Amino acid sequence: MTECHVTDNGIVWLCGGPTDPAHEGLMYGQCKSLERLLMDNTSVTLKGVQIALRNLPRLSILEHDQVFEALVDMHKNDAILPKYGLIKLKIRSLCPSLNRLSINEPEGVTDSNLLGLSALESLSELKLSDELFSDLNQYPITFNGGLAPLLKARGSSLTVLKLDLPIAINLETIMGYCPNLERLSLSSCRYSLYTGLDESGMTSRPSKLKKTDFVWEHLKKLKLSDDSDLDEECAIPREVLLFVLSRSPSLKHLEISDCDSLDDDLLQQVFLYHQFISLECLSFSRCNNVTKDGINLFVDELNLLKELSLDNCKLVLKANIIDWRKKAKTNGWDFRVRHE
Repeated sequence: MTECHVTDNGIVWLCGGPTDPAHEGLMYGQCKSLERLLMDNTSVTLKGVQIALRNLPRLSILEHDQVFEALVDMHKNDAILPKYGLIKLKIRSLCPSLNRLSINEPEGVTDSNLLGLSALESLSELKLSDELFSDLNQYPITFNGGLAPLLKARGSSLTVLKLDLPIAINLETIMGYCPNLERLSLSSCRYSLYTGLDESGMTSRPSKLKKTDFVWEHLKKLKLSDDSDLDEECAIPREVLLFVLSRSPSLKHLEISDCDSLDDDLLQQVFLYHQFISLECLSFSRCNNVTKDGINLFVDELNLLKELSLDNCKLVLKANIIDWRKKAKTNGWDFRVRHE
């Protein structure tokens, strides 16, 4: 048996016959192969939902008004949690006080589901990650249809945003909707060569940064990963990289990996806007177009840099590492250089 319906009087039909009370059959291990359990508008209580979660290892779809509350209670109070097989939950109302939400491998999540998260009035952290995506052309989540409207509604309260999704994103839109971000992590995304719409509705390239332009003044940690090895469209365009770095003057932690758009000239342009004077940790991994000249911009007595990590950056030589270590020792800096 793969599906079970519970009636409004609490009688549950299991393996062809009724059991009452509703959760008795679940408690004593009937139908371990049950995959779908539909209990909307029934007399089954929160306790019954938890019994189902604990005793039905193959349960993948569960519908009940108190599913969310049941899961929260179990994670707070159960010493040993079951290995959930759930891929779909039907939740009528989310807890309005929920402030951190992380969705991994969001199979079945659509734009409509994301719009439903707009009710989370206290949301401060949003993490969406999917490392098992397959058909990019049929991916159920889009930026314009789901993520952007959600960020428009709740972005001002966000301090943490992590997107590891194979969707096209618009950094200018994210910046406008999420002005108070403190941490931003982006990977597997597709970056448009354009940043937004002009007054006529036409896409336009990012213009030169002006003193009056908005900057991410609260952003402390930025992590960018160029996944073009998996998909050419996931490469970070040069102008997009310049756009986000030039508008992030308060960074304390900067991590960029697998990014061929990053080079000395781009870093020089960023330093015309600001000098990363708050930066404490810098990490470049497999960024093959940056050299010692670009790194030297950060290794300065005016900066607060405490840790420099360079992993497989082909144009950074071992001799450069030795020189930076000597400079740090000579100047008495609290500064470590890691190199692989």
